[in-house]
Amino acid sequence: MKIFRKSIPTIKKLKTGGTSLLLFDGNKDYAYQANLKDVQEALNAFAPAAEEAEESTGGWLIPETAFILPGATGGVIGDGNDPFPTHAAAVTAGATSFVLLPGNYSELFDLVSGANYYSYEGVTFVAGGITATVNQDGTKWLGNADFIGNFQMLYFNSAVDLVDVEIEFNEIEETGSGGRGLTLKVGTTNLSNVSVKGNKFTGLGGNAYGIYLRGRLGGAININEIYGDYSVIDAFTHSNATLIISYNKLVLRDGGIGGNLPQYKHAFISYLSDATSNITLRGDIYNEVSTLMASNGAAVVSWTANLGTVTIEGDIYALNNRGIICTTGNVVHKGNLKSLDRAYVIDGTGKIDAVNSIVEQGKTCTIGGTGELVILNSTIKSTAADHIIDVVASGASVRITNSILEGTSGVCVEHNATTPTIAFQGSVSSNLANSAFTDACSPTGFTQQTGLVAPIVN
Repeated sequence: MKIFRKSIPTIKKLKTGGTSLLLFDGNKDYAYQANLKDVQEALNAFAPAAEEAEESTGGWLIPETAFILPGATGGVIGDGNDPFPTHAAAVTAGATSFVLLPGNYSELFDLVSGANYYSYEGVTFVAGGITATVNQDGTKWLGNADFIGNFQMLYFNSAVDLVDVEIEFNEIEETGSGGRGLTLKVGTTNLSNVSVKGNKFTGLGGNAYGIYLRGRLGGAININEIYGDYSVIDAFTHSNATLIISYNKLVLRDGGIGGNLPQYKHAFISYLSDATSNITLRGDIYNEVSTLMASNGAAVVSWTANLGTVTIEGDIYALNNRGIICTTGNVVHKGNLKSLDRAYVIDGTGKIDAVNSIVEQGKTCTIGGTGELVILNSTIKSTAADHIIDVVASGASVRITNSILEGTSGVCVEHNATTPTIAFQGSVSSNLANSAFTDACSPTGFTQQTGLVAPIVN
C-alpha cells in the first residue's frame, strides 16, 4: 500500500467518526475502506516505504486519483478536499483513478481504458450512466453505485472490446421503455472477458430487453436478484465465447409494460450465432405471467438461427406458460421444471436434453420438425388430458434413457407421423401404454410400430 504517514492525522479528522479512510493497493487495483487499526498495521509493515514516500502537506490524499462530486468547483488530482465536478474534467486533468463521492450523478462517464473507478455507497445515477467508446483493457468499475431511472445506464453499445473488465454495482432499476439497464454489445475482434457483479437488477421497461448481450462476450455475470417485465435477458448474436450468468432468482414478472410485442415475454431468450457459443444459466427461473402468451411465450426460448448451446443449472417455474421452447440450437436442462402448460416445445432443428430432472406439466410436450428430445435419468409427470409426449413430424425423435413417464390419460409417447425415431434404453417405465404398441418387447409397453425406427432396449 502507498500510505503517506503525515496524511493520517488529517484523514482521521476528515472522515466521518474518525474511524475509516479509503485506500488503494500498490498497483491501484482496487479501492476499499480501512479502519485506523488497519492503517497503523500497514504503516508498521511498510515503514521504510512510508519514510521514503513523498510527504503530504495535509488533506485527504491519494496520488493520481481524482475525486468527483457533483456541484463541486475546481478540482485537484489526489486531493479529496478539492474534488472535480465531473468525470470529464478529471479526465482532462490527467487522472488515472477516480473516486465517486456520495451524490446524485447525471453525467455520462466515458470510461478511460485501464483506469480504476470506485463509488461510495450513496452514489446514485439519475441520468447519464457509464459507457465506453474505445476498447477497454483492465478497466475496473467497483463499489456501490445505484442506477435509477429511464436512461441508458450501463450501456456498452459501441461494439468495443472489453478485455478483462470488472464492473460492480449495487442496484439497477430501469423505469421506462426507452432505457437500457445493462447492455454489453461488444466487439468481435478480441474475446471480451468481463466480470459483472450486482445486488439487484430490475427492468421495468417494455421492449427494453433488460440485460442485453451481444458479440464475442465471455466471462461471468453474477447478480443476486434479476427482475423484468419483458425479455429479461436477451442474448442476441452472441458468438464464439463462453458466458456464465449466475443469480438466485431470475423472474419474468406479471402485469408490467408489455412492449411492442407483448407475446414475446421470456425470462431468457437466445440467438447464439455460432456453434461454439455457450451460455450457462445458474439459478432458478420464474415466469410469473398469469396468462398464456401467444407464439413463443415461455420461461426460456432458444429461437430463430440459434446455433449454440444454452445450459440451465437450476429449476424452472413456468406457471401458465411453457417451460422451454427450442426451435434451433441445443438447450440442456439440469434441474426441475413445473408448468401448467407444456414443459418442452421443440420444432425446427431444436434439441432439448433433460438431465436428472423432475418435470411436471399440465399439457403435452410436442416434438416437431427435425427436433429431438433426450430424457436421461429423469421423471416426466403429466396431468394433460392427452398424451405425455406427442411427436408430430416424421423427422423428429425422442430418446429416453433410465427414466419414468407418468400420465393421467392418453398414451406415453404418441406419434402422429409415420417414421419418427422413438428409442428407449436402460430402465424405462410408464403407467401408460405407447401408441399402437403391443407388449412384445421389454420394458413392458414399449415395442416397435410399423414404420418406426426400432427402440433400443436392454
